Amino acid sequence: QIKLKAELDADLLVYGYTPGTGDFTDGIGSLLCKTSDGLLEVSIGSGLSREQRGLQRVDETDMTKGLMLREDINSLDDFFDDTYNNKIIAVKYNEVIKSEGRDTYSLFLPIFDEIRFDKDTADTLKRLKG
Repeated sequence: QIKLKAELDADLLVYGYTPGTGDFTDGIGSLLCKTSDGLLEVSIGSGLSREQRGLQRVDETDMTKGLMLREDINSLDDFFDDTYNNKIIAVKYNEVIKSEGRDTYSLFLPIFDEIRFDKDTADTLKRLKG
């Protein structure tokens, strides 16, 4: 028996972030993203590397000492504004979902892929639902 999962692509607009917790404290926890029509909103943390979260190791030779904000970053808000705010990102996901009690749609298992420097418009919900 083989289990297949659809892997779909979306281009979404980044409009905010949630601060990291646990291992990612001091960095970006997830990116808040939406479609151009605002009918789908999703929080995406999977797929972001520690550098993409604005973090570096406290001691590169000792992984037990944890992570800290990268030395080249003055503040997490500035890093977010310069790197992600109002940018289009490519996201891989399995399906569009509608959660009970929410007005907007979301994505099941979204994973950050890359920043799309070649695009300035996000997909619509209609395109994602196909």
